[in-house]
Amino acid sequence: MTRGNAKKGKQQQQQQQQQQAGKKHKERKKNKAEQFAPYAPVSSAAGAALPKNWPMPPAVFLAACTYVPASLRTLDVRLPAQAGIQEAGALLACTTRTCASVRIRGLTELGLTTHPAYPQRGLFAARDLPPRQLVLEYRGLVTLREAASSTSDYVLGFGDRLAIDADQCGNEARFVNDYRGVAARPNVEFREFIVGPISASNAASSSATEDASPTAEKQLPTAPTVPAHCVRMGVWTLDQPVKRGQELLVNYGKGYWRSRGLLRETVS
Repeated sequence: MTRGNAKKGKQQQQQQQQQQAGKKHKERKKNKAEQFAPYAPVSSAAGAALPKNWPMPPAVFLAACTYVPASLRTLDVRLPAQAGIQEAGALLACTTRTCASVRIRGLTELGLTTHPAYPQRGLFAARDLPPRQLVLEYRGLVTLREAASSTSDYVLGFGDRLAIDADQCGNEARFVNDYRGVAARPNVEFREFIVGPISASNAASSSATEDASPTAEKQLPTAPTVPAHCVRMGVWTLDQPVKRGQELLVNYGKGYWRSRGLLRETVS
């Protein structure tokens, strides 16, 4: 066998392995509904109107994260030192309602047939978004990391002990797509932030107000330990502004695609 044929055979074998991994992932997702633990979603009944183009069913719109078990709300978690801070009196405006800064749009209606997520949906800026700004909260089902789903496409770890899953329930942030195949680089990132009066060693409990607007982020000198109910996962703009009408794009990371058999590795 020539060297060229050996290389080609290796590439074909790798493609077959990736296809098999992708099929297994789809099968696991198909059974997800049967394995999903019961939860108590907070939706329009609690005063949160559904965003335009929200897919109902299957996903439940949440006005706030759901903790399973509920005792996780008081669990102390440690955050990275660079976590953004929202001080009392200047909390996230989108905490208990839909976010006016973004809009869910169907990729089919936009005619984006070459988009990697076609024919699903994406999240787009409804106004100009300044750099290094908290745009909206990422909501979902909060569990301990070891209890998080291994098949969901919507799981994010936050803090040192928790995970949040927006597969079955969440808000507009669940529609943020990966930048690959769409743009040269991402324009937003997922990052934790804290709500309530903040100190470097601990954060006291506080409730969010709807009409306050976000402030610029501040830095803590050390990684704080805070109650879980004071922690949020957010979508933040990066160093460049996002123009109105642009799609919000994040970096899912190579590990995300590799675990689903969808990352093409270079054959040496």
